[in-house]
Amino acid sequence: MIKLRTLLSLLVLLAATPDLAGAADVLEVIAADAAPADAVKVDISKMKYVPATLEIAEGTVVTWTNHDALPHNVQIGNPVAVMGDMLRAGQSLSIRFNAAGEYSYICTPHPYMKGKVTVKSKS
Repeated sequence: MIKLRTLLSLLVLLAATPDLAGAADVLEVIAADAAPADAVKVDISKMKYVPATLEIAEGTVVTWTNHDALPHNVQIGNPVAVMGDMLRAGQSLSIRFNAAGEYSYICTPHPYMKGKVTVKSKS
């Protein structure tokens, strides 16, 4: 019992300890109303992401806005999984891309809706 209590205490301590390196998350979901004015815009319209492919620099914010009557979302798969909330008409989702790589995404209720964000390193 003491070993279990010690293990649980250690896990709580580790969970509460901030990342010592201070690195940002690879993908950072931010409040759509807090997105910068220069955020790259992707429209969700006529059951498509427009544009479907983007090439951006590290640290760039992308904002998806649903213009369809049907709800849609953005689920980013490999290398990191992010599942955005279902967006009703007029609602938006904003994500900051903090690491170089290729990020493919789909709309989970409509998996034929696909897109890709290619993030280039600033260096």
